[in-house]
Amino acid sequence: MSISNFIEGLQKANYDPTAREIAEIIWLWVKTLPDGELELLETDKKDAQGSESNNQIYSEKNRRNLKVNIPELPAKTNLDLYPKAAADKYLPKTDNNKKERYPLQVPDAPAIPNKQELGIALKSLRRKFPSSTEQELNEAKTIDFFVEQKIWMPIKQPTLTRRWLDLVLVIEVNNSLVIWKQTIKELRKFLQSLGIFRHTETRGLKFNSSQLLHQELLFKLIVRVSPEFILFLILSSQNQRIEIFHYDDPQMRPYSPEFIGATSGKTLILLVSDLVSSVWSRPETYTLLQEWGRKGMVNLLQLLPERLWLRTNLGQQKSLKLNASVRLTSNQNLTIIPSSKKQEISQDGEFKLPVLCLDPNILEEWSKLLMGVGNNQSVGYGIKPDNHRYSNFVQEEITATERVERFQEIASPNAVRLAEHLSAVLVTLPVIRVIQYTMLPQFNQGHVAEVLMGGLFKPLSEKITPNINPDEIEFEFFDGVRDELLSGLTVDEITDVIEEVSSYLAEKMGISPKEFEALLIDSSKPENKLAKQVYPLAQVQAEVLEKLGGSYAYFANQIRASNTGSTNEIKDLIEFETEIEIATIVFEEETKEVEIELQEWSFETPTVNRLGKIVERTIHKAFYFTQSLPDNVSLEMVAIPSGTFTMGSPKSEEGSYDDERPQHDVTVPSFFMGKYPVTQGQWRAIASRTDLKEKEDLNPDPSRFKKPYKGIDRWQRPVETVSWYKAVEFCKRLSKLTGKKYRLPSEAEWEYACRAGTTTPFYFGETITPELVNYDGNITYGDGPKGEYKKQTTPVGQFPANAFGLYDMHGNVWEWCADDSHDNYVGAPTDGSAWVDSNEDSSTDSYTRLRGGSWCNSPIDCRSAVRSGYLRRDVHVSYDGFRLVCDGGRTL
Repeated sequence: MSISNFIEGLQKANYDPTAREIAEIIWLWVKTLPDGELELLETDKKDAQGSESNNQIYSEKNRRNLKVNIPELPAKTNLDLYPKAAADKYLPKTDNNKKERYPLQVPDAPAIPNKQELGIALKSLRRKFPSSTEQELNEAKTIDFFVEQKIWMPIKQPTLTRRWLDLVLVIEVNNSLVIWKQTIKELRKFLQSLGIFRHTETRGLKFNSSQLLHQELLFKLIVRVSPEFILFLILSSQNQRIEIFHYDDPQMRPYSPEFIGATSGKTLILLVSDLVSSVWSRPETYTLLQEWGRKGMVNLLQLLPERLWLRTNLGQQKSLKLNASVRLTSNQNLTIIPSSKKQEISQDGEFKLPVLCLDPNILEEWSKLLMGVGNNQSVGYGIKPDNHRYSNFVQEEITATERVERFQEIASPNAVRLAEHLSAVLVTLPVIRVIQYTMLPQFNQGHVAEVLMGGLFKPLSEKITPNINPDEIEFEFFDGVRDELLSGLTVDEITDVIEEVSSYLAEKMGISPKEFEALLIDSSKPENKLAKQVYPLAQVQAEVLEKLGGSYAYFANQIRASNTGSTNEIKDLIEFETEIEIATIVFEEETKEVEIELQEWSFETPTVNRLGKIVERTIHKAFYFTQSLPDNVSLEMVAIPSGTFTMGSPKSEEGSYDDERPQHDVTVPSFFMGKYPVTQGQWRAIASRTDLKEKEDLNPDPSRFKKPYKGIDRWQRPVETVSWYKAVEFCKRLSKLTGKKYRLPSEAEWEYACRAGTTTPFYFGETITPELVNYDGNITYGDGPKGEYKKQTTPVGQFPANAFGLYDMHGNVWEWCADDSHDNYVGAPTDGSAWVDSNEDSSTDSYTRLRGGSWCNSPIDCRSAVRSGYLRRDVHVSYDGFRLVCDGGRTL
């Protein structure tokens, strides 16, 4: 049976499947076939493959056992490891006019890996609507008419169809978009495969100039007042104009932009760009958007992830929440939802532009907005013309350290980690893909864009045009930047990166890792075409390994000696065998030193946008040690690295209080903090030890909530209804038992550990949700959603950790700190120590602050910077608990 017959049969059964549904049915059918029939189906495939396995040039015994499993890709592309132009610069001159080059198969990272999720997010667009041209027989009405009138006459009705909407993709063409070529290619194919759109066109948009003064790609770091740093592509020009052309036309022959949106029926115009070029701040663009918005529905697909939008031209426009009560036909039907009752909606010439990205949550909101489904709202911006000329800015001269620090301030942790890995190798897009697949599989194209736009390096190519193959671009770090980034990696991590890239490429070349190392040393030999291929990589590896010293420097010298014409025999090639480094901490007890090996674990921290939607999930690693307690109870203490942070909150932060100011920088030494608040089980284990009593009597079971929670033992709940004095007594007993110094954290230590490198109101981002934190879910923060109010504590560790590996720092129970209470931060210490005015711990008149909020508080009172009101230290209520700190030992 042919596919066409199969589809015809489904249609006769009144089932009109999409292309994806047909593919899934066939896939399921094949999976249910008996083995014998399946073998018959695959006979021709096996015959076609022939003796392919006999031609395999790489033996399995030479395959290196990689730490990360490399996923199989559906397709591979023959790509060169490094730019041909760059290779010619490094290679020795020969008499051959044509240089032979070995094509390496480096797989493309899927630019849009979550196509199925995106398709589901657009399901609102699949609703059927009456066709304006096609009709079908209404059987029921035809029969009713015959019964009533005794006349046979067909009664017709408009055919319901899914394809009621035309799509015009308008893709900006400029130098910055070369890294998005694969994404755009997959996006076009994906949208066409959905079966949603009646007609699809693709157009290109460029900002042309009759007199270009400069044609080079200029990387300039613009310092805004915010301050933020942006990579702009600046073309100094005169008589600039916008041109539209057929995207697949290699000559880019322009035609009138007015043709966009002139098709019959409903038209969806989808602009595709990263919005870093100056075209988006021009009045000509604003005029064009207004014109298109009268003919169709104009939307912007931002290629960069939402966390980077403010660092593009969108950062100069006003953010909006847009709503539509009916199916949209133009931008004029959009309405603005005020973010608060006090907000005044001013539409002085603003063009309301919905903005989306390749995020399922944002796409789902946007598709509902288009269809006028329910109480919908979507992200948008109010676009106004701006005649600001960016070319007036002068590039700032900064040191390598300043350049890296600025990048680290604005980049996501994943982007910083990727940049550090790239500092150990030659930087090209194929090499970045190798690192993604072998070492950082959770990273995506957004992180790559952050690094490429971060001002860390520049392209070696003299000219970059939209037509250039992005895989031919080699990037060079600015002076000193590679060294700064390398300092963020251990020796093992550096050699890991080198080894993963080398091993992966060796496999693709069909040689062993040992042979690949030999190629690095022979890379300048003109007669060895494989060696010539790795020459630029060899130069970078020599530079990096030389800095490591020892045997690595010896190997680097062999590479340099060979590539300068030396004929010395190479002996004992270095094998870079990696080992897992286990940190060892020494705690000095009263009579002896005790060594404790730190354990490492990985965990995931989500990041949410202002609507509470998860936009990123980041994998972190942390070290901890386990402290054994009586009754087979244990306590996990996480290593918190030293660092400097800004304590307190700005006045602009929603819900902030004056006692959180003035903001001030605090440098915090390293310490250990409890992974969780102290649990009821841990409390009972120590409180029951009356032989350890220092001053206070402790009730082994003081907590209000004593029942299991959803099948989880009650002893995993955080202890509550304990006063500050009881918490201090617990610390003293635990210190006596273990010989280590346990105590309450200072407010500075607590906030530093809670923020874990973030500056947003919460370590999850701009807001929180009841799925991430235990608080009063009936109350929202910003544009976040409502949710379940649990009305009780929850067992520790039920919600995600922050980037340091600490759980429940927001909500669940307030946590006591060691400081005395102060009205504000005027005169506060800047070294991370507790701000204590006296040592009168026994005074019942003493007050202190608690941090973090609780199960019964609003999200405003769960922020990283919030401080509880004055609370007497002898008070004990069902929402107050505490978390331990242990002063760190020395590292062996």
